[in-house]
Amino acid sequence: PAMNLVIMNPPFTRDSLRHDQLGKDGEAAVKKKEKQLVKKHPYRGAARLHSSDGMFLLLADHMADNSEGKLAVVLPAVVATSAGALGRRQFLAEKFHIEYLVLPHDPQRIAFSGNTSISELLVVGRRRTARESKPTKVVKLLHNPTTPLEAMSVVERISDQPAAGPTVAAPFVIDAVPDERIRAGDWRAVVFASGWLMDELLALENACRTMGDLTTIGPAGQRIRDAFARSPVATGQQAHWDHKANLVISMNTKPDSWIVPKGNKKHLAERYWSQRQGLLLANRVNWPTMRLLAIRSDLPSVGSAFCPVECLDEYNEKALCVWMNSSLGVLGVMGSQTLRKLPYPRYGLDDQRTFPAPDLTIDEISALTYAYDFLEHATLRPFKSMADCRVRAELDQVVAESVGERMGFGLERIVRIREALAAEPSISGQRVALNE
Repeated sequence: PAMNLVIMNPPFTRDSLRHDQLGKDGEAAVKKKEKQLVKKHPYRGAARLHSSDGMFLLLADHMADNSEGKLAVVLPAVVATSAGALGRRQFLAEKFHIEYLVLPHDPQRIAFSGNTSISELLVVGRRRTARESKPTKVVKLLHNPTTPLEAMSVVERISDQPAAGPTVAAPFVIDAVPDERIRAGDWRAVVFASGWLMDELLALENACRTMGDLTTIGPAGQRIRDAFARSPVATGQQAHWDHKANLVISMNTKPDSWIVPKGNKKHLAERYWSQRQGLLLANRVNWPTMRLLAIRSDLPSVGSAFCPVECLDEYNEKALCVWMNSSLGVLGVMGSQTLRKLPYPRYGLDDQRTFPAPDLTIDEISALTYAYDFLEHATLRPFKSMADCRVRAELDQVVAESVGERMGFGLERIVRIREALAAEPSISGQRVALNE
């Protein structure tokens, strides 16, 4: 029957595991009903996803009353940012006006559920009307409640608070996101505790192209792990296998492992090895402890934790390495992350291709290359300390003086971005202090 309110917390599992607990007869009956729902559903593509929540979202739409139905659903935070989840976001926003998106920015408690270690997102919506155009309130919980009573108090304060940015002495920040952005599937406002940083990201993206426009990236780290194994002895091939915070400390970094093709993957390994490059992008980042997003090696290589980036020459490699490790590079990468676990994002090739990057002139490449040659072996401080990092400050200065001014990002603006990034809970690893 039609419901006025549907509340869901779908299991975060592979779609193939959805029926395993039902028994043979129960599984057959449920699958039959699911096929009936999907067959007649105009958004049946939403159920053809790799996670079980796709089918649950179709079920929510089926159950919620067409005029007054409301929905509250807990989903993996990756649904808000992953390119693969775009269909789910658009489906939800088309069927429901998304009133609230709530994400914990509390390093001590990044989830709502008690039995998961990944970041979670609460989506609250009601049936959309033709006239609906109100913005969505994006709530970033700086202190995630741990008891029902505490949660009820926070809900009351959120309900009383207009969507007007930071809230003084409250355990949350609320930002308003236009309905057209939500309907288009851009839910990235949940990524930043600071709404101002989201605005700066949009300005940066408007002033840049993307890495995918400018370069070719790959093979992915998973492909390297599929085709190669680490070798305990020296071989003819080396790779950047790990991303250890105490070893990857400067832009110029040597490969850390010897590798050999797996027995049945020699042809595949040969193809991947032919794509080795001197510039590589990180595909996994632990914001509080790590220091670099891009590294360059004098020995072209591949990586498990890093992906090769094809450039025209070593000057372009050096220039892009400086850009990616500047504060503008960090801002762009953070805004492109797939939010599996807030302080520890992962980046697939599709994510890396969206990283904002400028189309550099010859003079700009020359200036950034000079900075790389001067700072290539300098030790950067971890991202959590980037506000006080001398090397990062020097990178920011040369970016501001070479390409930043042309893009509208002067040094003062970049310094403010660097300080705001360092204060983000997912980067600092620290819970925001509240002075109530």
